[in-house]
Amino acid sequence: MEHKPTVGDLNDEIYILHREGRYTREDFERLWPQLVEAAGDDLEALETVWILSPKDWWEEKRRALEELSLKNALPPRER
Repeated sequence: MEHKPTVGDLNDEIYILHREGRYTREDFERLWPQLVEAAGDDLEALETVWILSPKDWWEEKRRALEELSLKNALPPRER
C-alpha cells in the first residue's frame, strides 16, 4: 500500500528545500495538489506553504480554495 504524505511530511520537504535555497516554482506546483489533498478542509494546515512561497505562486490557488470552502458550507440547494 502506497504511503500518502501528510501535511507535515510535505511541509518538511518545502522547509528543507527553502532552507537549502532550492525551493522553486516547479516544487510548489508538484507539491500543491498533495498538500491540498492532505489538508482536506483545514486551510490553516497550509500555513507553511503560504509563508515560504512567494505570494504570486499561491494567491490565486488560495482564493479558489477559500471560495470552494465557502461554497461547500452552503446548504446543497444554495450551491
